[in-house]
Amino acid sequence: MNNYKKINNIFGWLSFVAAFAVYALTMEPTSSFWDCGEFISASYGLQVVHPPGAPLFLIIGRFFSLFAGDNLQMVAPLVNMVSVLSSAFCVMFTFWITTYFGRKLVQKTVAQPGMGHTIAIMGAGLVAALTLTFSDTFWFSAVEAEVYAASSFFTAITFWAILKWEENADDPTSDKWLVFIGYLIGLAIGVHLLNLLVIPAIVYVYYFRRYNGKITRKGLILAGLLGGVILVFVQLGVIPGIPSIAAKFDLFFVNSLKTGFGVGAIFFMALLMAATVYGIIYTRRRGKVFFNTMLLCFSFIIIGYSSYTMVLIRSRANPPIDMNNPDDPFNLVYYLNREQYGDRPLLRGPYFTVKREDYTFEEKSKRYRRMDNKYAVIGQNYKFVYKDKDQIFFPRIYDHNDASHAQGYRLWSGMSETQKPKYKNNIKFFIDYQMNWMYFRYFMWNFSGRQNDEQGMIGLVNGNWISGIPFVDEARLGPQANIPEDYTKNRGRNKYYMLPFILGIIGLIFHIKNARGDSFILGILFLITGAVLIIYLNPPPFEPRERDYVFVGSFQVFCTWVGLAVLALVTWLSKRISPMAAAGAATVVCLLAAPMLMASQNWDDHDRSNRYMTIDFAKDYLNSCPKNAILFTNGDNDTYPLWYAQNVEKYRTDVRVINYSLLGDGEYANGLRNAAYESAPIKLSFSVDQCLIDKYQHIPHIPGNPKYSPNEYYELKDMMAFAASTNEANMYYNTNANPPEYIPYIPAKKFKITVDMNKYIANGWVAANDTINRVNELTFDLPGNALYKNGLLLLDIIANNSADRPICFTTTTGNDVYMGLTDYFEMRGLVYRLVPFKTPSTSQNTHGRVNTDTLNKLLVETYAWGGMEKYPMYVDDKAKLVPYNVRNHFGRLAEALVAEGKNEKAIAAIDHCLKSIPNDNYPYTDNMVYLVDLYYAAGAKEKGRSLMNALIKSAKERFEYFGAFKGSKAKDIGVSEEKRYALGALQNCASIANKYGEKQVVDELQKYIQQFPNTNN
Repeated sequence: MNNYKKINNIFGWLSFVAAFAVYALTMEPTSSFWDCGEFISASYGLQVVHPPGAPLFLIIGRFFSLFAGDNLQMVAPLVNMVSVLSSAFCVMFTFWITTYFGRKLVQKTVAQPGMGHTIAIMGAGLVAALTLTFSDTFWFSAVEAEVYAASSFFTAITFWAILKWEENADDPTSDKWLVFIGYLIGLAIGVHLLNLLVIPAIVYVYYFRRYNGKITRKGLILAGLLGGVILVFVQLGVIPGIPSIAAKFDLFFVNSLKTGFGVGAIFFMALLMAATVYGIIYTRRRGKVFFNTMLLCFSFIIIGYSSYTMVLIRSRANPPIDMNNPDDPFNLVYYLNREQYGDRPLLRGPYFTVKREDYTFEEKSKRYRRMDNKYAVIGQNYKFVYKDKDQIFFPRIYDHNDASHAQGYRLWSGMSETQKPKYKNNIKFFIDYQMNWMYFRYFMWNFSGRQNDEQGMIGLVNGNWISGIPFVDEARLGPQANIPEDYTKNRGRNKYYMLPFILGIIGLIFHIKNARGDSFILGILFLITGAVLIIYLNPPPFEPRERDYVFVGSFQVFCTWVGLAVLALVTWLSKRISPMAAAGAATVVCLLAAPMLMASQNWDDHDRSNRYMTIDFAKDYLNSCPKNAILFTNGDNDTYPLWYAQNVEKYRTDVRVINYSLLGDGEYANGLRNAAYESAPIKLSFSVDQCLIDKYQHIPHIPGNPKYSPNEYYELKDMMAFAASTNEANMYYNTNANPPEYIPYIPAKKFKITVDMNKYIANGWVAANDTINRVNELTFDLPGNALYKNGLLLLDIIANNSADRPICFTTTTGNDVYMGLTDYFEMRGLVYRLVPFKTPSTSQNTHGRVNTDTLNKLLVETYAWGGMEKYPMYVDDKAKLVPYNVRNHFGRLAEALVAEGKNEKAIAAIDHCLKSIPNDNYPYTDNMVYLVDLYYAAGAKEKGRSLMNALIKSAKERFEYFGAFKGSKAKDIGVSEEKRYALGALQNCASIANKYGEKQVVDELQKYIQQFPNTNN
């Protein structure tokens, strides 16, 4: 027994070492994309991240960051190491979970495992642990500073802890494991709520152990209900529930008893603590062991959950990152409930086609905020109220507020543009999109194979699972021969030949056959962290990124079954060879068929060890801005990396980064009034209270004020002051409101920004001799008939700060954010700068003038490329966004240089583009036809011809491959688009060849295209 334990412990730690080595070797050495920049920044400065927060993760990250000392560039890898260690520990506990179930299986036939049995059990554990180590989703999260690795660790250790309780349940002290589980659950709340999904499985382990031999159908149902009740109690009763009650106490104490803020909340917490302690003492004295244990578990959940006090404390300090400003009980509840993201219906809801006149709004709750010496109502939270006839059970196609979602519902459920949805469309969307595309596809990525790393929205071309078995993949995805080189070279294309999946099914069947109770428990955990979770999340179509990381818990469980396949094979082989040989052979076969195969396929697309793109691109954004600029961003990937660069590496802290989408949150807007490092406070017309209250969420344009002509332009600063005025003479009396009220409005739609040219010249913002197209007024029209808060505050920031600070926008921000100002943009690489020069836009995506000296210095001399110019590197679909745009920016630079007669500089610029963003790391895209044209225009015909030939080769491969699709697959959206894009690239190349006298190329392309008479142009 002791010998087995020692071996089990040794191999468990060996699995930890192996996983740690893999993740440490492949870890990104700096910040990654998405939320990682935010989490690293917040860890380093103990700041407040987006709702619902992750305070424990940040506290641990802060501890790790301390080892960086004065080397600020070491902060990111040290915080990344939290995920590396968390994942390695998760792998270790997965090993022990698997060996626990494996040993129980063996003990059904022998009392004590012999050496052959021990080898088989250890083999099962290693196969499970290493399969998890090298699985696609888990590995991705393990090498970056996100919360999902730590969440997986808590899921694994919590489930392992209940197995330790089960193993020692007859020991009078075994309930300490239940208390420990309560503490782990409380701690995990401070990382991610996914850990709560382990609760029903814990209840079933308890039920099967306590009622062994007395298992009934009724008992199973009641245990399941109890698990659900406990989960809901923690998720709703503890997490937002306790702060909600504390907030109500504080409201009463402050507004009625006239105490200071926080007194009521502290009183309630003291009351709760006293009641809990009394309950623990009372139940112990009365011998109520079960209730005493439950109260202890509850108290330890609260102790673990107390990590959220960090959020309150740090928010009160007003750090640069202070999302939602949860510095009082009410804001904390708003923060925990993630109210800014809205709700999704689960049991009852409408179709997405419900008309506006068919639903109303009903107040759900009031929103309070500290104002003066009391809590004041600043608005209401509303819920939609639908007519019974417009609601269905189990709504899946429900979102009527997003046109892109409506399009996705129709595509995925098989509806035409005018067709009204039926319940069968609702179920089709649930099965085809939610269950298949958003869960089973991710599952098969991890155990069968992955088509590529391009985000899949719909169709056969991107993001599908594959097997690597030609006839299987051809039946689902079309021809598997002659796949274009750009697709086969994609590092995210991985083939496991379904071997891990098959082993998992073998292990599952073997487990069900030999241990129905244990397999039931694992099955519950597998379903709740997978299929049941997708039902709860009710995801809409066209997510901004792949969501496979959400379901990693179910992948962890399946890895256990992959490991148990070793025991199934041993059972079969033992009938033919010795048990020792069978154990060794089964272990080797399964190691080769699952983890080793997965490692060989996945290494190149999970190795980020030389990748510095995130920080380099962030610095490129910041370096594009003049000193003390205000930079408007919009998405996660043009914001969070910049936060990291400024908050951690203290790079270009003079630039104030303002996220447009966050401006709709008044707390975020008010935070701009604070200085941030070297950036001075932002000036606003609107008061702190005005930014918070609902009245300023939507400011309409209302014509008819006799002081304002619809044909004249009015100073933007004056219009903002008018909208911010509380003088009733400057407000509109809305008789349609109940009760009628004065509301702010804008009396004109034509705005102007008057430029103090002498000041601009003195500041060096404009050269005195740069007079072509120079203007003294920037005139523009308000797009639409109203301004939402984020648009209102953006214009207000420009109005009040543009005279003192340069105004910039990221080039990826989008036309809806540019507010009609694009004629006054200057292209500065990755940003547009607002300048007093009028250059009408030539297209939806081509704005502003080009100063070739400035742009050439940025693109050729200043920008860094993250290592992609030096090493073979994995560049995933989101990392391609900046390089894709920069290739276009090089084109604009070269075009302007050619227009100025600077052909040599134009050629050098394009050369630098191709060197910095090489084809091997990011295959040439069709938009590079632009660069072919400019090579020719600059006189570099050989270089132009070489690039054109590469584009023609790629386009032909795609055109022929996708042209080989037959039947319904030929009509697939993705296939049709790829074929059309390839044809367009060939036609563009023919046009350029004709333009520059390349008759042979023109003739060859025309002859080639004519081979396909049925091509849809």
